[in-house]
Amino acid sequence: MCHGPTSGKPQASVLHYIAREWRMLPCWVLGYEASNSRYLVELEDGSQKQVKRLALRFNAEDPQNFALRVETCRAKKAHCELQQAFIKFIESQPDELVSPLRREQKERFIRQGLHRSHLEDSNSFVGHIRDLIREIEENYVLSMKFAKVKNDLILEMGTPYACVRDDTPFAPLLGNFLPCKAPQYGLVAHQASEQSVLEIATHLVQQPTISRNVNVPGSEEQEACFP
Repeated sequence: MCHGPTSGKPQASVLHYIAREWRMLPCWVLGYEASNSRYLVELEDGSQKQVKRLALRFNAEDPQNFALRVETCRAKKAHCELQQAFIKFIESQPDELVSPLRREQKERFIRQGLHRSHLEDSNSFVGHIRDLIREIEENYVLSMKFAKVKNDLILEMGTPYACVRDDTPFAPLLGNFLPCKAPQYGLVAHQASEQSVLEIATHLVQQPTISRNVNVPGSEEQEACFP
């Protein structure tokens, strides 16, 4: 967009701070530095500076499309920054609020994992197992902190009347955890299940973190499932 005769006229406009405000001022585009993704521009007063693409609007660009692109990028950037702040807020919750995984639970997980792995020399995987347990514990603690934060920031959590508190800056991120509005007559469209109940139950009991007896129905459940 900068090639060809320009008759000495500026080729673009650049965002520049002058007289205590940001303005789009005419400029010449002298080059592009790929190492830092910056354009080198020169203003009419002879000053030069390097700028990002979103601060530079070429004359050949549609001003409305450019403004919409800048607005969209700023909104996405703000959303990402809000997500990062929310994660830090969750991580800042006191560790004392979370009950640690018991030693028996971790040992049971390791035994069941090794039993199904059929390793000839399981001792050579001790380091990997420690790393796995550490990762499981970290995810568990973070999940429990997240559950506490949701309970603190969402009023009447777990009920049809749940709503996000008005005084939290993280409200835009918590809408997905609110109950969906019930459709008329409570009718919802759904797809047929890919697996039967027995196939799902068989798969669940093979997981090392789930006890086999959790899927054993009592007499009432048996009558309800198999009348």
